[in-house]
Amino acid sequence: MLAKTRETYRKLDKVYTGTAAAARSAWGYYIRVYAPFPSRDVVKCTRGRCDIYYWRPAGGVTINVKIGMLRWNENGTVSLYM
Repeated sequence: MLAKTRETYRKLDKVYTGTAAAARSAWGYYIRVYAPFPSRDVVKCTRGRCDIYYWRPAGGVTINVKIGMLRWNENGTVSLYM
């Protein structure tokens, strides 16, 4: 069973809007350089136009924290939320 913490449904702040390649690159750079946890514990869930990333160590049994989101906009740009 997945854990539900107060950080599971937290509101993220928009940090970038631009091309899909640039947004994915910025997200990948953040995960490689600044993330304080192993990338194997990051899980992507797709909901509608959004790719939501959670940190779920041990399969999310005790911790399930939303850490980022890529949202595809109607005008063809992608917004990165962190």
